[in-house]
Formats: sequence, structure tokens, C-alpha cells
Amino acid sequence: YTPARADAPLRAVIERGAALELIHGLSDMPADAGQFSDKRGMTDYYKELLRENTCAAFAKAAKGIYEKYHAPGKAGKAPNAVETQYFKKASELLLQELSIALGEPVGAVERYIEAQYGNGKEELFVDGLDQ
Repeated sequence: YTPARADAPLRAVIERGAALELIHGLSDMPADAGQFSDKRGMTDYYKELLRENTCAAFAKAAKGIYEKYHAPGKAGKAPNAVETQYFKKASELLLQELSIALGEPVGAVERYIEAQYGNGKEELFVDGLDQ
């Protein structure tokens, strides 16, 4: 597995069982998008999550940003450029690693995740902010 940043240590890809456990636990994962007073704080928060270099951190970042804009009362509010950038990066890294762990194409993994929760409720990935 090639990490998200060049100075991160290499690590083994998440195992198949752990990948399935993560997918099935997405709905219970806290959707903490953080509270920020400025874009610098927001950038630092998401940068640190991605530096953890784990599927759980990638999922937390993607879910937090997604939920921030799809929660009741937030419909119609658009994410800012920082959130869009980190959402895309986190979801791409997560889907790519889950794809390797499960031996399935990225699109199949994304469809599997969506099928687990029906109606796109947990559609956290790649184009999820645009819908």
C-alpha cells in the first residue's frame, strides 16, 4: 500500500475481514466534521485525519463532511473548496484501499456500500457531495 503522503511509513493493506467490518460499521461511525473558526483550522483538521493513514480516518473524514451537508436543515448548503478537496481525497483513498482488500473494482465497492444502506443513505464517496 502506498500511503497518502510521501513521508508516511508503508503499511499493509487492510485485511478483507477488517474491510467488511469497516463497511458494515459506517452507519455507527461518528460523523464529526469538526468546528472551525477559519479555513486554516479546517485544513489542519482534515490534513491530520489523512495523515493518520488508516481506512478508519479516511472514512471519518468523508462521512463527517458528507453528513455536514446532508443533515436535516442543511439541504442546499454547498461545501467550501477545502471540504470538497478533502472529501474527494479521503473517499478516493478509502475506496481504493477497500477495493484492493476486497479484490473488487472501486465501482463495485462503492455500489456494495450503497446497497448496505439502501436509498443512498450512506453514499459517502467520490460524487456524494454533488447529489
